[in-house]
Amino acid sequence: MGVSTDGILVFGIDLIDYEGCKYFDLPFADPDDDDFEHTIARLAGCKQYPEEGYYQEQRAAYDAQPLALVHHCSCDYPMYILALKGTETTAPRGYPAQIEALDTGDHTDTQALLEFARKYGIEGEPKWLLCSMWC
Repeated sequence: MGVSTDGILVFGIDLIDYEGCKYFDLPFADPDDDDFEHTIARLAGCKQYPEEGYYQEQRAAYDAQPLALVHHCSCDYPMYILALKGTETTAPRGYPAQIEALDTGDHTDTQALLEFARKYGIEGEPKWLLCSMWC
């Protein structure tokens, strides 16, 4: 088994205050949340397991909003970026990624990112961030 180091370019807010924290330590997460998709579903008031149709409802809630959570640094000591969906480009070790343009989507998406961040006391302005992931 080898080591992989990936380069990641993404538009978002670095959650630097949560370096090395587990997911559930993030200000918007709950100890019962498995990941960001579950957090968004909980915040949207979606059905929970084992209710019938829970998966479809949770997936629809996640797909309908413009945010993503990007993990970087290492698998053992994760760091996070609250980002806009669709802005992440990953270049796996040895495979350059071509960047056509740096597009952050529309103003509404950036505003939604800022509003979510402020709601949970996350400071900073969204910007293009270049980071890496070591696993």
